Amino acid sequence: MFNNLSPWEILFLLSPIWAIGGYFLPTIIGLVKKKNSYKLVLINLLLGWTIIG
Repeated sequence: MFNNLSPWEILFLLSPIWAIGGYFLPTIIGLVKKKNSYKLVLINLLLGWTIIG
């Protein structure tokens, strides 16, 4: 199915996964360190799209 994809097409298909991972990187780090995890998830989810978050 994906045998005929060029490297640029693969990069284009994987970019949303990298973007979501980068967006939730503070949450992932907080969950690993276990520092007020629920607060960090809420702040990142609700305010992460703004400059304030």
